[in-house]
Amino acid sequence: MAANTIKLGPAGDVQELPVYGRIYGDRWEDGLNREDRAASGKLRRDVIAHKQNFVLTYELMDEATATRLMYLQTVDDELTLEVTHLTTTTEYTVLMLAVERTR
Repeated sequence: MAANTIKLGPAGDVQELPVYGRIYGDRWEDGLNREDRAASGKLRRDVIAHKQNFVLTYELMDEATATRLMYLQTVDDELTLEVTHLTTTTEYTVLMLAVERTR
């Protein structure tokens, strides 16, 4: 397996995404919060869970990549994301949000 690859797709159809023009990022954000007032009137906020967001941005992409991403957007199921950095491959189960395109 080549270094620094990203594969995305439904189970059984995971395909590599092209490297050219790709920017990959991930970040943690507060996923589930509970906010309420205590008996003293002080506002309390509890973070119940955190979630990880993965962002794939393409500066330029060919028609095949655009078609693949549009297809993945229509899959109404969990996708598998495999990220390989050097020799370590990490696999995630993800949901995909809408693809934003500009010309």
